[in-house]
Amino acid sequence: MIDFELTTADEKILDSAHQQALIGRRYARYYDKHENELTPEEFPEAKDLPNPTRLAEEGVTGSSGARILHSLVMLELYWGGVALHRSRWGLGNTVLKTVATS
Repeated sequence: MIDFELTTADEKILDSAHQQALIGRRYARYYDKHENELTPEEFPEAKDLPNPTRLAEEGVTGSSGARILHSLVMLELYWGGVALHRSRWGLGNTVLKTVATS
């Protein structure tokens, strides 16, 4: 039987990702309107938070594993909105402007 429970290590990393996503949401509208500007790698409010992506990729002891944890972290960061601007895999605003309706 597969256990879908998150470990304590998973929850700590995902909490950090959630905190960064909340910070990113404060900037998301600005970068939506200024899509040609590069978003910073890190916002000032997040400088003291651990990098959840790096932690997930390194595989923290007691976690569910790098692949699962990385996917969950990316979902959380994309929820924040700004990570899509930096992502190589994200959907760009130019495409949205071309085909979307308001």
